[in-house]
Amino acid sequence: MTSPRSIDRVRFEDGSLDDVSLVLHRAHPLASQYIAQAPVLAAAACRTLATHITYGEVDRFGSRVAEGPRLKDLMAAYGLALPMRKLVAPSIRTRHRHAFAALAQLDPSTLSQSIPDDSQGVWLDGINHWSLDRRNNRAGLLGWFAKTLGADLSRYEQVGSLIDYLDRGGGTLNERWTWQRAMAAVEEWHRTLRDEAALERTMREQQLAKTFDDVICKSLLPDEATVEGMVFRPLRTLRRLREEGIEMRHCVAAYAPMVKHGQCAIVAVKRQGVGIATMELDRSGRIVQLKGHCNQAPSTETRRACDLYVLLYWRNPDEQAAEQAA
Repeated sequence: MTSPRSIDRVRFEDGSLDDVSLVLHRAHPLASQYIAQAPVLAAAACRTLATHITYGEVDRFGSRVAEGPRLKDLMAAYGLALPMRKLVAPSIRTRHRHAFAALAQLDPSTLSQSIPDDSQGVWLDGINHWSLDRRNNRAGLLGWFAKTLGADLSRYEQVGSLIDYLDRGGGTLNERWTWQRAMAAVEEWHRTLRDEAALERTMREQQLAKTFDDVICKSLLPDEATVEGMVFRPLRTLRRLREEGIEMRHCVAAYAPMVKHGQCAIVAVKRQGVGIATMELDRSGRIVQLKGHCNQAPSTETRRACDLYVLLYWRNPDEQAAEQAA
């Protein structure tokens, strides 16, 4: 046993096997022979963290190698199936440990047939992604996925959609399906989602349209009054507030909550159908704000007309209630 106890843990920048193998080779003189036969052993030795190997893990590996086990038995000790010795070192990453655990469930024949000759890293990434949800790890389903992905690695781009279909969509797969049939089921689910989203959007728009026309301003001001050639109209709905904001280029629609709770009234001022000012009145009938187009100051003539309008038409709700009670 030659592993120095000064090694606490070694970090791997990219999760590749280079640094792992280097450390494990120092665990026992025979370690390099086992790792050469099955490079996946180096990744499986990192049991605690995918980015580190601890001294304890190095020590355990050296102890097992010292017993001179058969390769099959050493791999089994790390939860690996013998066909996984086909995996080449450049394709293996320590992050693939979820894939290793899942693949160990497959019968050796299925596993051996599933491992592709090229781009094994892509295949392992796909298995890793697939195996994160235990529901996908039923032996038959996992075997189907491993074989169909291994047969054509361009399918990797569709793996995420397939997993979403199974996990979020509650979909099912038949192990006799081709990949194309499975993706047809995924597309059908996507179509259903689009239809449901469109329906929900339509319902929201209809509900919003109704809300837009609900009366939120209960002010006692007349719906329309003309003073000094200017037309005054209280904005009683969210739609009217929004239209006023668009026409006058200001944020009057933001006052909708205050209008709804009776804290203020917003009145549009127009001349010959063209907006010239927007007026805010508080609960006492005081002019709090009077803004022209783009929040510019209105003319003196407009201010005078607004003062006269309030004088002529403002009625305090409490006073009117008292008059009606009398």
